Amino acid sequence: MEYYTDQAVIVQHLVQNPSPSSNLTTLIFSYIYPDRGNVIDVLLDNPSVFLNLRCLVFPNLDTNRPFWGRIQDGFPKLVTLVIGHSRGIDDGHYTLQSLETLEMDSWFNFQLSCPALKHLSIRGYTSGVMDEFMRIHGNQLESLLLGDQGSPLLARGPQKFWSTFPHLELLGIYFRARNIRGPRLEHPLRHLRLFPFGESISLDDVLSMIESFRTVTHIYLAVQDLVQVGDILRPVDELRDRCRERGVEIVELRE
Repeated sequence: MEYYTDQAVIVQHLVQNPSPSSNLTTLIFSYIYPDRGNVIDVLLDNPSVFLNLRCLVFPNLDTNRPFWGRIQDGFPKLVTLVIGHSRGIDDGHYTLQSLETLEMDSWFNFQLSCPALKHLSIRGYTSGVMDEFMRIHGNQLESLLLGDQGSPLLARGPQKFWSTFPHLELLGIYFRARNIRGPRLEHPLRHLRLFPFGESISLDDVLSMIESFRTVTHIYLAVQDLVQVGDILRPVDELRDRCRERGVEIVELRE
């Protein structure tokens, strides 16, 4: 759904034409303006129209009504859920049986159980409820992308961190967390995504990180994150060559 001005009209049309709507597996919204019709409530109040929905993407959540309960009860086949900016929408304990991928901007005072979860991205880490979620689900995660507020989790020490996530294959962290040490050689971690946070990343920074993360075979960086070191511009090609000497492939992300 490309144009926010049409979103409410489109969803209403889908609800009024349930036969073709039942074939939809993915709904991706652009920014939702509440004064242009409550798209979220229209969608969540009519789950029987979207029987095969597997993927939902909301850039923002703006509803005064319970959200998680309606997701839990109305969309049991949901595999991927992406939620951008949101306010404290409800509390309680909810279970999403089929969910494998969850991406959220913020985590509020609710408890979530996702027995099939494999991939988690969370930008606003909240201790307490979030700690309990990680304790329960960490053993099943294959990828974890942490925002800068995830640093308290990293700060608890490498032994506790890696024992919480024994099957992690991909870790995404902000570069200011570079003091974290990598896991033991028997750990399955192979992929590292580095995000800058008010700072750029130099060639020497990346090489230093590689020395710590001995299990990693691929490092993912946005090209614009690499900067000049001293007076010499070290291009991406040189970085790639130096990393290959250590058995690590640099993957350039163009954002």
